[in-house]
Amino acid sequence: MKKARIWLLIAVILPWIIARCAAPHAYRSRQIIHYRLGNTDIRLIHYDYDSLPVVWFNMHDDENTAVRAARRVVGHGRLWELRHPGGRNIRFRLHGKRYGFDPNRIYTPEGRKKTLKEFSHAYTPEADTAVARFARFVLGQVVNDAAVVVALHNNTRGRYSVESYLPGARYAADAAEVHQAPATDPDDFFYCADTLLFRRLAAAGWNALMQNNASVTDDGSLSVYCGRRGIRYVNIEAQRGHRRMQARMITSLQRILDSIVHR
Repeated sequence: MKKARIWLLIAVILPWIIARCAAPHAYRSRQIIHYRLGNTDIRLIHYDYDSLPVVWFNMHDDENTAVRAARRVVGHGRLWELRHPGGRNIRFRLHGKRYGFDPNRIYTPEGRKKTLKEFSHAYTPEADTAVARFARFVLGQVVNDAAVVVALHNNTRGRYSVESYLPGARYAADAAEVHQAPATDPDDFFYCADTLLFRRLAAAGWNALMQNNASVTDDGSLSVYCGRRGIRYVNIEAQRGHRRMQARMITSLQRILDSIVHR
C-alpha cells in the first residue's frame, strides 16, 4: 500500500517537475541594444531563433508573465524585450524637464502627443521630437521587414478583457468583430489587426477580436500603426500570472503562423 502511494506521487509530481525545469527553446544569438533618451538608458533585448519573419515584442517592462511565457515556448522568428527603469512607462529628463510616456502609444503623431501630455509635467515639441526619434528606432529595429508582428502583453484581472469590446462596452467602437469562446477567462484573448489571423484563432477556440482598422481610435499603439500599413499584427493578451495559459496561446499561434508564413 505504501509503495503504491509512493509510485502514485511519483507519477503525478514527476511530469510537473520536468515541465517546470524544461529548458527554453535555444536561440541562435542574443543581443542587447542600448538607446539613450535624455538621461534614461533603454535596452532592447533581442533573441534570434531562426529566419522565420515573425517578431514577438514585449513593450512594457512590468509585464513579465508575457516574457517568461515567450522565453519558454517561442521557437521561431525573433523575440524582442524592451527594458528600462520605471515599470510600465518610460520616464526621462531633457534639458532639466521631466517627461514620461507609454512605449505602446508613440507610433503615430497623435498618440505620441497624447501620451506625453498625460504622463509629463508639461508637453513640449522638443520632447515630442526626441520620442518620435525613439519610436522610429524601435520600428526600424523590431518591425523592419517582419511579415507578422506579435505583441506580448499582460492585463489585470477584470480591468481589460475581450468583453471590453462587446457591444455597449468601453472599446466597442474599435472592434469590427468579437469572438468570445465559451467557458474561458475573458482576460486571456487575442487582439488582431489582421482578418486571417482573427479567423484562424477564433476557429481554434480562442477569445479573439478584430480591430476596426478603418475607424479605430488613434492612440498611437503598434496595432494602429500596423493596421494602417497592412502589416499582420496580433496581440497575445493574458492576465498577469497566467503564464501557462499565455504559453499555450503562443504555441497555438505558432502552429497557425507555420502554415501561413514562409521563410
